[in-house]
Amino acid sequence: MRDHGGAPVVNLAENVYYRLHAPADTAPDSRSLPVVTTDPSRPITIAPVAPLITPALAGEGVWTPTQAIPGHAASVLTTFIRPDPAHASVVAGIARFDQRTVSTRLIPGTREPSGLGWPEAGRVPAASRPTLLATFNSGFKMKDANGGFSADGRTPVPLRDGAASAVIDSSGVVHIGAWGRDVGAGPDVVAVRQNLDLIIDHGQVVPGLDINGGGQWGSASNSCSTPGGPASASR
Repeated sequence: MRDHGGAPVVNLAENVYYRLHAPADTAPDSRSLPVVTTDPSRPITIAPVAPLITPALAGEGVWTPTQAIPGHAASVLTTFIRPDPAHASVVAGIARFDQRTVSTRLIPGTREPSGLGWPEAGRVPAASRPTLLATFNSGFKMKDANGGFSADGRTPVPLRDGAASAVIDSSGVVHIGAWGRDVGAGPDVVAVRQNLDLIIDHGQVVPGLDINGGGQWGSASNSCSTPGGPASASR
């Protein structure tokens, strides 16, 4: 419906539903939370994520190793936090990838950024699947992203100076920054995906994010769904 002029109707329906079914402000059932495990042979040296709600739940913000490459403590760490003090039942999961042991690749989708004609045909290549750790959506649809897309030597949507950009180099390492200031074109850059503007800049929340004047960081009428178009992380 959003893609066919129905965004105002969808927004109204979603907001009415949310007001009638808002998340509870009590802690979630502990049985529904992930089980946090520790392994003395693989100590985690990364500091926990500081909880936004106190007291914290058991295991909240504590990193847990989930996937490992031989010879390394962990390639993927996960944890959970409650991000909304006004609705303490809401739980968000976080995954952290060790870029020393994984490689990331941007795969164009079947509809985004420009339809068919890409060598991957919107799929993780078969050769990469045995070592695949994760796939995830690459962000806003291009019509809402206010930015560009570049992969496989093609740039079907022009890159915008200042846009928040995930830049993947030839070794599969991801660099995130403002295009033209922190990151930019170069011989080692193999893919770029842009999404609106930075929300964290040099470790600080950017000014105006809480107000979002002019929809600089998206709005309820933007769709975060990108059919196809995954990014993938593999060993």
